[in-house]
Amino acid sequence: MKVYFLNPSGDYPNGYPPLGLLYLVSICKKYGHSVYFYDLAAKNSDIGKFENELESICPDILCVSVYTTGLNNTMKLLAEIKNKYPKLKIIVGGPHVSALPESLIEKYNAIDYEVIGEGEKTIIELLESIKNGTPAVLVKGISYRSVSGIIRTGNRERITNLDTIPFPAVDVIRRFKYGYDKISVGKRVGLIITSRGCPYNCTFCHKGTFGNKYTRRSPVNVIEEVIHQYCLLEVDEFYFVDDLFVTDEKWMIEFIERYNKTGLGLPWKCLGRVDHGSESLYRKMKEAGCFLIQFGVETGNEQIMKNIRKNIRFDQVEESINICKKAGINSATFFTIGHEGENEKTALDTIRFAQKLNADVCHFFTVSPYPGTANYNLLSEKEKIDWDKISYYHTKDRLPISISNLSPLQILQYQKNARFEFYGRLKFLLNIINSRGPIKITMIKLAIFTVSMAYKIYLGVTMKRVVPIFEIPRLKNIEPAIVIFSLVFLMIILGFAKMFYSLCVVPYGY
Repeated sequence: MKVYFLNPSGDYPNGYPPLGLLYLVSICKKYGHSVYFYDLAAKNSDIGKFENELESICPDILCVSVYTTGLNNTMKLLAEIKNKYPKLKIIVGGPHVSALPESLIEKYNAIDYEVIGEGEKTIIELLESIKNGTPAVLVKGISYRSVSGIIRTGNRERITNLDTIPFPAVDVIRRFKYGYDKISVGKRVGLIITSRGCPYNCTFCHKGTFGNKYTRRSPVNVIEEVIHQYCLLEVDEFYFVDDLFVTDEKWMIEFIERYNKTGLGLPWKCLGRVDHGSESLYRKMKEAGCFLIQFGVETGNEQIMKNIRKNIRFDQVEESINICKKAGINSATFFTIGHEGENEKTALDTIRFAQKLNADVCHFFTVSPYPGTANYNLLSEKEKIDWDKISYYHTKDRLPISISNLSPLQILQYQKNARFEFYGRLKFLLNIINSRGPIKITMIKLAIFTVSMAYKIYLGVTMKRVVPIFEIPRLKNIEPAIVIFSLVFLMIILGFAKMFYSLCVVPYGY
């Protein structure tokens, strides 16, 4: 059968290829199907080119990964495709479908089947059912449209041995370009995930696809994919995107030993958890090429930490950042504004704690109550279907939904100001000066400091600072000459930083 996989565009540029969909492309190739792929979220995507391809290929099946962000645009596109090709079977899956089974197929006539949860086994059985005309009710893990209405089959059991799944079909992304990651060393990054599932129960996290059971590929299997991607895509950096990459120290040590034996010597980064990992392990990771570990901290307030069920302590957070510094690895922290119970005090506690940690990189986000999360259950019925607001990024024209004691505008203001408050500090400048990391990241940090400090001065002069009195108080009755001198000085620094940055950074594609 001719199967066309489509990754739709969301509400923000996609920095990386869609790994989940590429796994399905790969399994369908393995079972002999003619497979095609288009990524509308890539930087060089063209909706007209996709439509021309669809017309010339005339596939039997269109498989689409559906995300909450950009949902309305995706459904509009599928309706147009179904209207033009009424005999085309449309299968949807992905995080939104797994979180809210049957919600799309009941509302949108363009959809013929939903794949719920882990998709590799399900998609193969479903394609065989369509091809041979056998009853779809025998395929576990789907919802489908029949003459008698919408039918939901039984749940699909998780794949226990992840080594049996073929590597994601990265060969199909070579014609696409993706937004380069600013906090990286290489110019072409290989994306790898080594595990599925999570045993924790954070209120903001959706686990409808893989659930609570944590399973992991063997180090041998992961290293085989490392070599595979290196040979196929000529990557010069790897990013291990597991939420729980640094967990089992025994697994990590075996992985590091095997990674070293490849002789590739390529830099890599990963996500960690503050209650896992030791200084000795981090030193081994550093020696093997790890240059950045990212940590989800989320808040700096004790009560909010309990509310979100993150199950970590602040002393563990501080210790993780400190041992990163001792090991010579850059650290990145993630914080979120707008949790249940959040108010002005707790938001300021978060910003103060982020500054106290003084990680090399710090990201601030707004809480997005995605379907399938505990936060989603706090929404009103009207809010639960306001897909334009349940989004990854927000602006003044599209404010977030608040589940906290802050207004949507306050959440956005604290999130935006937090970034400048963190990076526009003299202490962060000292962090840059003392940095032992890659020169590219040092230049990026210098540029961010310069812009943040300049904007912080601007907010102070205009009395628009939401965050009161950190290192630089709100400015009032200040001599204009001082402001002008400061801005000119910062612009000079920015000019040098931009010059060095342009020498180090080139947008990459595959």
